[in-house]
Amino acid sequence: MAVIKNRRNVPRPNIRCQRPDPGQTVPDPGVLAVTAGGVAIVYVGDEPGLVDVEALAPQLRQVREVTLVGDLWGVARPVKQQLLDTWTAATRARRAASKPPTPPKAPPSRCGQPRKDGEPCRTWAGSGTDTPGTGPCRAHGGSAVHRDAELRRRLEMALKVAEFAAKSRTAALSPEERLKAAVALRDLLALRPALRGRQFRSLSRFTPKGTP
Repeated sequence: MAVIKNRRNVPRPNIRCQRPDPGQTVPDPGVLAVTAGGVAIVYVGDEPGLVDVEALAPQLRQVREVTLVGDLWGVARPVKQQLLDTWTAATRARRAASKPPTPPKAPPSRCGQPRKDGEPCRTWAGSGTDTPGTGPCRAHGGSAVHRDAELRRRLEMALKVAEFAAKSRTAALSPEERLKAAVALRDLLALRPALRGRQFRSLSRFTPKGTP
């Protein structure tokens, strides 16, 4: 008989169920006999509960094939299922013991800012902001700091672009200044594509061709 293997390619005994042959002398239930070919024969009897499956499972796990002899549907097949369940539980317990313990995850923090009704806000911390998971939510000013920083950055870039534009009206820009002006304009338009004012169109005359 072929050996049944599980997912990790570990041999698992093949289990057969059969009735006693007519005229065969049947020993007491639970008696285990192992042949030279690695086949274990277990007499399970004609009534359930006469065989200690938990005690037989470790011994039967080492053989090549198991034959359960007794009442086919009332005893043999239920004992077969109990053996399979016991082996599966032992395999799972062994794998769980070999894995390192997983530390428990900390519960996510809440905004905690007072609402209009006086209760603390139950929204997740940093919800709707650039830093989710920390700080107050967007409704309680969590994104104000990041929004102000972004506005200051855009203002600095706009002032740089305006400076190059004013200088280009009175004197020609050097190649280095033209490159810096083109880069500043590109970065500013990438931050806010809707900015298409006249002050930016006037820079087209010193923007090098092919600049994205």
